[in-house]
Amino acid sequence: MENINAVNVFSIDEERLKFRVIVAPNQVAGFNEGIFDVYFPPPTSFANSNQYSHALIKLDTITCEADGTIADPVWTNGAGFLKMASIVVQADIGSSQASTIRLNTPAELAAGGDAQIGGFRQLVPIQVVNVGTTGLGAAVVGPVFTDEGAAWNGMVGTEDGIICANPFGQRVRVQLVYPLTGTRVYLTSSALGVAGNNIGRYTMQFSITMVPNN
Repeated sequence: MENINAVNVFSIDEERLKFRVIVAPNQVAGFNEGIFDVYFPPPTSFANSNQYSHALIKLDTITCEADGTIADPVWTNGAGFLKMASIVVQADIGSSQASTIRLNTPAELAAGGDAQIGGFRQLVPIQVVNVGTTGLGAAVVGPVFTDEGAAWNGMVGTEDGIICANPFGQRVRVQLVYPLTGTRVYLTSSALGVAGNNIGRYTMQFSITMVPNN
């Protein structure tokens, strides 16, 4: 059987409509508590053209980590600590193609769920991994497997994006949400209590493909 050499042929005109945006909110006292206002600058004229009023958007990945001195990171919604297996990344970019249906109370169960529709939403399973320590806390510097080295990695699949409004040239509000209650969440130290300040650092990568108007 002969070997077959396959070559992928890409259209430059199509590929230049694809963009990657990395959002990286650091720990700031009193800020970034699960909500981030981010300006998406138009990287090229295609992202700032009235010929492209829509875009296909998907979240490629998310990572969440604590300050290097924190040995007791935990998720909170400001009212209680949470043990979360997944998180919803929401952005107030116009879209009617995503919804969240919660069944969290007897009333919601009786009604068939509390549905929230609109904006960009993507559910991401999260898993604790160890990324080592800085030596600024109790543990020594290096790949030491202690609580100080805990971080959460999003396990994003190969799902397609959804059609949204063009986000470029706008100030976009991104939120981290607990899917069962719809409350905003962030990382804090258990020693600070359920209403403690944000001690988290979050990194998100979005793929954005411009869609030409009909």
